[in-house]
Amino acid sequence: MKSKFWLCVLIPSLLSVPLGAVTFDDLSRDFIVLESLEGRGYLCARVRMAGGFFAVTSQSLFFDPVPVFRLKSFNSGEVLGQGSFEISLHGDFVRIKLEGNQSGTGMELGSEAETVYSMIGREGIVYKSEVTEGNLYSDSFRCTSGSPVVDIDGRFVGVASRTDDGMGEIKLKAVVLEDDVEWLKAAPQSFTKQVYSLHESRVFYQALNHVYKRSGVNKFIEINTDSHRQLIPWLKEQNEQAFINLLAKPLTREPAVRDHTARCLHYMNLRRIANFFSSNAISARSGRWPSEYLRENAGKVFDLHDSGARRVQAELKRLIEKHPSIKEKL
Repeated sequence: MKSKFWLCVLIPSLLSVPLGAVTFDDLSRDFIVLESLEGRGYLCARVRMAGGFFAVTSQSLFFDPVPVFRLKSFNSGEVLGQGSFEISLHGDFVRIKLEGNQSGTGMELGSEAETVYSMIGREGIVYKSEVTEGNLYSDSFRCTSGSPVVDIDGRFVGVASRTDDGMGEIKLKAVVLEDDVEWLKAAPQSFTKQVYSLHESRVFYQALNHVYKRSGVNKFIEINTDSHRQLIPWLKEQNEQAFINLLAKPLTREPAVRDHTARCLHYMNLRRIANFFSSNAISARSGRWPSEYLRENAGKVFDLHDSGARRVQAELKRLIEKHPSIKEKL
């Protein structure tokens, strides 16, 4: 079966776009595909550094589910031998030692003085539009986390890093690989699983927040589980209770009793949601995150879930103050 690459469509007219003194073709010999076992590929660079040749990508690449992967030559498709797996203590970088004979010469590290870069897109497109360190670019930029960033002479400068723009939207920015980066050896599968857990927690927050907002609209309504896989066990239980209350609704002639039933269901849902938010906040804060980049992202996840918990807890308090009989009946 043919592998499905993020960078599968190479446009010939763009492969010779000059970066300066070099072309995309000149650089492609040192491009590597980090490929998941499902065949999803991510572009990274072979870089010549002290200690040998390394495939350099970003920690944020592993927000995608890539628990197990292999490295392949971009040009030949040859599977490359892997050695040590290391993460940067500061900045968003991962480097993987390449073992065996290398067909490429390895990219040189670029000059720190260079301020205008190019990102290498996942369709072989070279983007030259004033890519400067720290500026944000949306995913329409057609790059992925870990895509190489090069200077006008084709030297490796850094990678595309995934970041939160402060408004909840995930974007990319160019980050520069400094000479004095400190590297820490890590177990690939444990590390990739840990990083992906942060992404799952963000998705979980979005799903939970939707459920929270939806639960305030109609206390008897069933919530679609298809869109919220992480919440399926709880949603099924919640929907069963909603169905029971919905069946009982026509049999209850007293509006006050119906309203009280709805309020009790709403209270139970809010309490569960608050507990979910709180437990996710605690997990984000108590996790042993090995790098500054992951600690920063774990802090953002904590803030999301902690604010969610506080918001729901405040509503619970208001509900009990207004209808104290709820707690007495449960």
